Amino acid sequence: MLANKYGELEMDVAEHNAVIDTLTNVDGDRKCFRSIGGVLVERTVNDVLPNLENNKVQITGLLKNLEAQIKAKGEELIKFKEEHNIKMRGERENTAEREEAGPNSKVSSGILVTK
Repeated sequence: MLANKYGELEMDVAEHNAVIDTLTNVDGDRKCFRSIGGVLVERTVNDVLPNLENNKVQITGLLKNLEAQIKAKGEELIKFKEEHNIKMRGERENTAEREEAGPNSKVSSGILVTK
């Protein structure tokens, strides 16, 4: 859920960047329309541009907060897996094969070596 929200906010920042880049080259007194709560409102570029930049800064702050939360949840998950000895499917099998084979055997580790 956090990762999905993070992706949505990244897209919002990209959209804000595109609109800000477009509006910086436009005359400040020109009419501009902005959707606020599903209602299209007429403003000027000078009115809209500072609001967009402020929104972009706030969204960027939220992205940093979500990134920290995602990192904390990842660490919590790793700790939980280690604490309860939980292995992902396939992880246990590869470890067991390597232990049985010994250090000098030729167990495939996904590396191709040719002579």
